[in-house]
Amino acid sequence: LIIIDVFLGDQDGFDIVKQLKQTQKYKDIPIMMMSSTMTKQVLLKSIELGASDNIAKPIQNKVLIQKIRKILKDNQLPSVDMTKLKDKNTTTDLKCHGDLIRINEVSCILKSPIKFKENKHPVLESNFLDFLGASKCKVRSVRTSAVAEPGEYNTELTFLGMDEKTSTKIRKIKITP
Repeated sequence: LIIIDVFLGDQDGFDIVKQLKQTQKYKDIPIMMMSSTMTKQVLLKSIELGASDNIAKPIQNKVLIQKIRKILKDNQLPSVDMTKLKDKNTTTDLKCHGDLIRINEVSCILKSPIKFKENKHPVLESNFLDFLGASKCKVRSVRTSAVAEPGEYNTELTFLGMDEKTSTKIRKIKITP
């Protein structure tokens, strides 16, 4: 998901969205446009360019979170069972109009015969994720690459919205294929 301001000082957010939608690598990534002047013209132009949603500034965190959840839900693929995970963890802090938002991410590598479509987000079902309390977390990004065995793929999945308790639990677990 890309969140971009309509007015970027020396650049126009609409031009950037147009470029993204015309680029094969980025065209399927959902985009949310934000503006302090959410006029009818701004709404229409963002829809015409293919933005998934719009949000007015000042941003209300609860509204932003619900909009992000809806966009991610709308861009999911069918369910798949996850196996053979390796964990990699990061935490990112973002400043948003003076409020600190903490985003915990957990990346897992899945080895399977399934090749995911780039920038599409699968719904993941797993007893392992249920045990960790991570089954409700959304997938932020998906990267798939072929491995040495024919018909096998490594897929790195990065989760968004992982709470600190779950993230800490995952950091302690070492999983080997």
